[in-house]
Amino acid sequence: FNAAIKKNPKMKVYEIVEYSNEAQSQVKLSIPVTRHYWKYLPSDVKLKANDILLYDGKVAIINLNDEDNFNGVVLQNSDYYNNSIQLFDLLWRLLPSPSRV
Repeated sequence: FNAAIKKNPKMKVYEIVEYSNEAQSQVKLSIPVTRHYWKYLPSDVKLKANDILLYDGKVAIINLNDEDNFNGVVLQNSDYYNNSIQLFDLLWRLLPSPSRV
């Protein structure tokens, strides 16, 4: 992912993250602010240690629970990808924009 960001300076990242001190500090440092857009989940929503990436018709689900043993799966199914995009877009519209500091 980091290599793809560096390789493609036009790439933009849209991210919905947990509202926590750790997430707030990480999200603001990860990608140049001009290409990184994020919104926070409500503070009472706590997700398990997963990342879900939507890209190129694929849905990657990555388990980050064990720092020594990451694992995941990449699903390439156009219906599942399109449904995931629709759900992401719905959440994006419903969540308020954070203030950029």
